[in-house]
Amino acid sequence: MAIMIQALEEIKDVTEVLDLKLFIRNPEHASDVEINAAETAYRESKELEWVMSNLCARIADFYKLNGKELDKAVKRKWKASEVLSI
Repeated sequence: MAIMIQALEEIKDVTEVLDLKLFIRNPEHASDVEINAAETAYRESKELEWVMSNLCARIADFYKLNGKELDKAVKRKWKASEVLSI
């Protein structure tokens, strides 16, 4: 339960710092303020990634799920939608 609460807090943090207007501008013309905001968005997104990864591992462990197979299925879905480029 604690990891879920932490995940929700991280989601809130990320949504507070993500500003689409920041990412529309060409990065070569970004001001120092925009660069700092992008760095903050990156850091918050990474923290969320780690928390969510931990949450997924715990859910898979608790419910005896095959995390690798679920990861593959999710990755296939996102690649098919052309949102994911890896």
